[in-house]
Amino acid sequence: IEDFTLKSLSNQSRVRVEPEVVSYPGQTVTLRCQFPNPGETQLTQVSWIFEPTDAERTNIAVFHPNFGASYPAKSPLSGRVSFVTDPPTLENPSIKIIEVKMTDEGRYICEYATYPSGNEQGVTSLIMLAKPKNLATTVRVNAGKTPVIVARCESSNGRPAATISWSTALNGNVTAPIETENPDNTFSVQSAYMLVPQPSDNGKDISCMVSH
Repeated sequence: IEDFTLKSLSNQSRVRVEPEVVSYPGQTVTLRCQFPNPGETQLTQVSWIFEPTDAERTNIAVFHPNFGASYPAKSPLSGRVSFVTDPPTLENPSIKIIEVKMTDEGRYICEYATYPSGNEQGVTSLIMLAKPKNLATTVRVNAGKTPVIVARCESSNGRPAATISWSTALNGNVTAPIETENPDNTFSVQSAYMLVPQPSDNGKDISCMVSH
């Protein structure tokens, strides 16, 4: 049994939604919405609007009791979003999104057209996470008098960005991490360990630790 709590966006709104939903790529998420106890308020239509973090908002699903459900073809979620119930109802027009992507992160607005109150809405933030791929490598070097990189560590395509740390008895220094945001909203982080290599350093352990 899945427990969830639906909350209104503000004291003025009667639309009940979950403030946040967290998902990983490839999963199916349910965005719940309800308008409990409308009383004398007439519910005429409900729309789901997607507001990405870096793009314009767009309608992704609309339901009218006389005309049925509609899913705009130009929506970035076209073919992946649908109402949970078939047919939908105005009292509970929750939607589900299949095969979620990192770019699906943003605000999802459940907006009712009502009479005589006008529009009322609730907002759910979809937060996307991603498990990174981690790789650590050592570098063969010769003893010398200048600092060189002896080990590299990379955490790729994660969200949020990973933190890299090092554990070793070597007397060296860690380079400043390089963090890159990828087009799919994930992050890659690179770090390296440098030292002036001495013959006595040969065979000593060095470990890269990734926290995510």
